[in-house]
Amino acid sequence: MSIKRRTWSPRARRNLFLAHGGKCCVCGLPITFKNWIVEHRVPLSMSGADDLSNIAPAHAHCAREKTSAEAGPRAKADRQGAVHVGAKVPKGRPMVGTKRSGFKRKMDGTVERRD
Repeated sequence: MSIKRRTWSPRARRNLFLAHGGKCCVCGLPITFKNWIVEHRVPLSMSGADDLSNIAPAHAHCAREKTSAEAGPRAKADRQGAVHVGAKVPKGRPMVGTKRSGFKRKMDGTVERRD
């Protein structure tokens, strides 16, 4: 799923850099003005906002490492969301009494195999 990201003007980027004291939000080390990117503290895919309260400057390599570390939890949240809305059937044992289980319970309480 593609999330529309805001583009930051040079003035906004400069103000962001100065507001954070020129330090990387991931590692905390000083960054050079040329080699940094705007990083979302809480990823957009995890309901992070695309505004000034959720962004900070970061080294390009620190941001790549942070993004790759977030890949697992992001994928898990995507899988859980798909199951929640019914777009995907969870693997494993089916719930007892459902059509997928292969058994049905009759009104008199007996259980028999589905055909």
